[in-house]
Amino acid sequence: MSLSSFTSRPARPALVLGVSAAILSLGLSACVPSYRPRSSSPNPAPTSSSGRNPTAPSKPATGLIYFADLEVGQCFQDWTAGDTQVMAVDCSTPHDNEVYYVAELTDDDLPSENDLENRSLGLCLASFEPYVGALPDETTLDYGWLFPSDESWSEGDRDIACYLFAADGSKLNQSAQNSY
Repeated sequence: MSLSSFTSRPARPALVLGVSAAILSLGLSACVPSYRPRSSSPNPAPTSSSGRNPTAPSKPATGLIYFADLEVGQCFQDWTAGDTQVMAVDCSTPHDNEVYYVAELTDDDLPSENDLENRSLGLCLASFEPYVGALPDETTLDYGWLFPSDESWSEGDRDIACYLFAADGSKLNQSAQNSY
């Protein structure tokens, strides 16, 4: 699974892009972050995917979770390059990220990274307001996404997972669902 998030965390974009390239070139099944530019009028690209119910599960699992197993409503900590798992925590405890949408790709073959980035941007932007209650530019939050790598695709991973985080890099202390 490849990761994406955005430019709002200081110095993270260059690091993330470098890490992304390194992980992809090594063929690891870990996620690779990527950032989106803030824009008040993005034009989401059409996508062939089916989204999962954006309602958070009543009691998401905690502990080490594979990126491909993240669910809507799960809160988790930041990860290190090369990780294949993240630490999922209860959303009422300090955390870095929260999954707010998961879509399953229906393609027969893994789309190009550019196509995955475009699809992810469109899906994650379109699903942000229904989960949070406001557009990203109207909040103190930013968002990112995870999508399959070559290796995780070959292992059956077909999910794009959208996650949010505090734009200033601070910890979140509760779920962001319906917070605006």
